[in-house]
Amino acid sequence: MKMVAAAKLRRAQERLLAARPYAQKIGEIVNDLSSRVDPAVHPLLSPPEGARKVLTFVVTSDRGLCAGFNSNILRAFEANAAKWKGEGKEVQAATAGRKGRNHLKKRGYFIAREYIQGREINYDKAREIGDDLISEYLKGDIAEVYLIFNYFRSAMSQRPVIEKLLPFSAKEERKEIEHLYEPSRDVLVDALLSRCIRFQIYRVLLESFASEQGARMTAMDSATSNATEMIGNLSLTMNKARQAAITKELMDIINGAEALRR
Repeated sequence: MKMVAAAKLRRAQERLLAARPYAQKIGEIVNDLSSRVDPAVHPLLSPPEGARKVLTFVVTSDRGLCAGFNSNILRAFEANAAKWKGEGKEVQAATAGRKGRNHLKKRGYFIAREYIQGREINYDKAREIGDDLISEYLKGDIAEVYLIFNYFRSAMSQRPVIEKLLPFSAKEERKEIEHLYEPSRDVLVDALLSRCIRFQIYRVLLESFASEQGARMTAMDSATSNATEMIGNLSLTMNKARQAAITKELMDIINGAEALRR
């Protein structure tokens, strides 16, 4: 399983590293555009009035044997869910991965949408998820949408991350450079905002998939090392027990021979 995870990790890492620059650039463009328009011009830029629900998109794996990959995400979700509930908000979840879905259902959380990770991550799946999350948000009773996933650092390091997806808000002050837009800024925001959200979902799925394979590869390597050490210790114990049994039999034979001589 370590070798299979290592092969999957290599491919996933290549796709992730190729997707990150595009996700960063389109995010910067939409960030700059949204800082120059009135949030009221687009429903994805401002929260619905009176909404008190929080929707979280929780990304876990379909299978286990990946150390703390899933438990870290679920702990992060429950810690933030407790905080949101303390603020008087209702928490709902959309899940990607059977492990997260099963865990949250057992604890009574409402699952608004559920998806199976599958063996391959593609943009069509991310577009479907993005459109579904946008659709849920536009119903008018959800105040915020958050992404909860593992950020891939390396094969041995994955970090749980919580990112706010909706409403989209400028994360930094706009630059003083004034641009000419064709078509208008409002049209560009409308065209690019949904595309940006879909691609952020795609990046999150790639981050999670690469993190899962890295965690599984590390877990299987650790399991192999522990099994090798256990086999060595058990072999040593068995050899000691066998040697003790042989020694005892020899002593019995020698004592019997001495008794016959007498």
